Amino acid sequence: MFDFERRYILTPDQPFFSNIRLWRRYIDDILVIWKGNIDQAKAFAQWVNTLDTNLRFTSTISDSEVSFLDLRITLKGGRLHSSVFHKPTDRNSLLLYNSHLPKALRDNLPIGQLLRIRRNCSDTSDFHTQANMLCHKLSERNYPARNIRQAKKRASNIPRESLLIDNIRTPQSRLNCVTTFTPLSNRIKNVVRKFWPILTSAGETLEYPLFAFKRTHNIKDLVVHTRPMTYRHPGNTGPSQCFEAISDKTETALFSAVHLSSGRLFVADRS
Repeated sequence: MFDFERRYILTPDQPFFSNIRLWRRYIDDILVIWKGNIDQAKAFAQWVNTLDTNLRFTSTISDSEVSFLDLRITLKGGRLHSSVFHKPTDRNSLLLYNSHLPKALRDNLPIGQLLRIRRNCSDTSDFHTQANMLCHKLSERNYPARNIRQAKKRASNIPRESLLIDNIRTPQSRLNCVTTFTPLSNRIKNVVRKFWPILTSAGETLEYPLFAFKRTHNIKDLVVHTRPMTYRHPGNTGPSQCFEAISDKTETALFSAVHLSSGRLFVADRS
């Protein structure tokens, strides 16, 4: 996609270069601010689909409102305003508070989500509306009312301008202790904390390690096992990689796979 943009879009000799005031892409989602009328924008959308047979673009063109990722961007009085975009198929899929995950992660989820809304909403009144909707969803997922109130108050008191500044992370010299999360994880941390002075008594100064946890296996991991499979199509000169889904742990001689882009069915002999 980068090569496509460099060759056809962001070069002065292409026919629509002067119309593109802003071009921003995140993976396969693109936001374009266009200088010109809607007919010209539609012509551009048709033109890009003629450049590469492997790429197909769909477009939403409007002179008042568009959506990009989780943003709804509107034009009012000659100024751009942003808010939170909700897909029509959205449902409350927030993490359940009683999930088997570290308590610190669950306790900090409300403030993380509210700060995202604070950053995305350019109008304060819109922020409060979206924040109330989120607080209701958090309540449905069994988050403590006290945590929700404190998170909303904290997010409301943070200036939005400070959230738009990129955070520059400084290199850390602390040791990283990465383990799989279990009900005994906190006990392990407490044991390390208790006996850490003994470990550093040899004279070497070591900072207390930073603990991080990996997700443990869930039911999906036990039922569905995904792993890469190499296949060779008669018309290809080299192997390619796709993925197979095995619903059980048994080994059989033949495995089938469907190519994600072409939809062709391949059968590989693993005997």
